[in-house]
Amino acid sequence: VRVAGGMDPASRIFESLSRLRGKRVFHPFGVGFAARLTPVGEGGADASVFEREAEAHVRLSRSFGLPEWAPDPCGLAFRVPDAYGAGRHQDLLLVSSAAPPGGRHTLLPSRGFCDRPYSTVLPYYLGGETVMIGARALAPRPGPKLRDLAEREVGGLEFELAVAGLRDEWRP
Repeated sequence: VRVAGGMDPASRIFESLSRLRGKRVFHPFGVGFAARLTPVGEGGADASVFEREAEAHVRLSRSFGLPEWAPDPCGLAFRVPDAYGAGRHQDLLLVSSAAPPGGRHTLLPSRGFCDRPYSTVLPYYLGGETVMIGARALAPRPGPKLRDLAEREVGGLEFELAVAGLRDEWRP
């Protein structure tokens, strides 16, 4: 619901909570990196943004900003700038979750950025199919903590993106 001449009620609530906290209410701490999206298959001229090579930006963050010794759902966000033309970006937000079909809709705490698989939590309509979009780190568990990543000039992490129908197995 959009209120004429102002923000919608949910935006006001989150803005107020962020103001009280003094930083974002969710994902307050994170580290960003330049990235490259490299597809596993070959896409043609009409390939989706996920089927062609592209420069991207990635941000890894902790959902609630808990101390690093406490498990916290981890976020993996990426943006493919100008994916659909000038100023028309593709943003994708994923959070640590479970791999099986029912668990893909849950936020699960992680001990590091490579500890659990990631999921969009909500389904997307992609290529004529309703799918979940997920990712998994290609590094040992639990992986680096936020403070480790903040000290690096380059993240050096790789993630494999995958899709799955609501009841299907993940496929790259």
